[in-house]
Amino acid sequence: MYRKPHWPFFAPAALTLAALCAACAQPTHVPAKETQMTASVSSAPSIQPYRPHTLEEFPQFTPQEMGQRVLVLIDSLKSVDDLSLEHIQKVTGFPMGLLPQKGVYSHIFNIYLSNSGWYYGLYYDDKSKSADFHFANPSGDDDIYHLPSMTPVCLDYDAYVAALGRMGFEKKLDDYNDRGWLIQTNYKRNDVGVTVRERREADQPDAKRRHACLRYISFGPWRPE
Repeated sequence: MYRKPHWPFFAPAALTLAALCAACAQPTHVPAKETQMTASVSSAPSIQPYRPHTLEEFPQFTPQEMGQRVLVLIDSLKSVDDLSLEHIQKVTGFPMGLLPQKGVYSHIFNIYLSNSGWYYGLYYDDKSKSADFHFANPSGDDDIYHLPSMTPVCLDYDAYVAALGRMGFEKKLDDYNDRGWLIQTNYKRNDVGVTVRERREADQPDAKRRHACLRYISFGPWRPE
């Protein structure tokens, strides 16, 4: 089973929210033909200390564009050995920041949408050679009956699952919690594992309550139980 992802870079206490600029909300998105996309490629920039960014700084990195580049990155991994910081930057063009934690170096690029409270970004861990593309909101998911709306960052979950299928990833197993609720689903291609999780777009109206958005997509070494 693929590992449970973690995202220390979204911790509200580590961020200075008042200094961040406002950004526009983004609509729901269905991925294009991911294998036909060509991400921006440039020489790898020097690694700077991590800090959250805004769309004002990087207007090209909307949730939709970052999601598509992550799909291109996943499809480029013929083996987990291909997953490295250099490869991530070459394929995606993301300016990854450096976050030392507990003696292990991690690299992060994320965007903060101040008008909605949402963060989204890519996290790469050197030690485990794994990465997470994740959405988070400081208001949290503690109250499952009153969740913050994902509409500003919603990427259609079913479209991303379909994209994995077209890439040749095979569904292996579902993970459930102790209440029997589906937590995440695991896929495998060669030695690469991918884990995806969905979340409803919003509590209301009913159409958004029934629409599944991408909560996260994580990838790295496949680790069978």
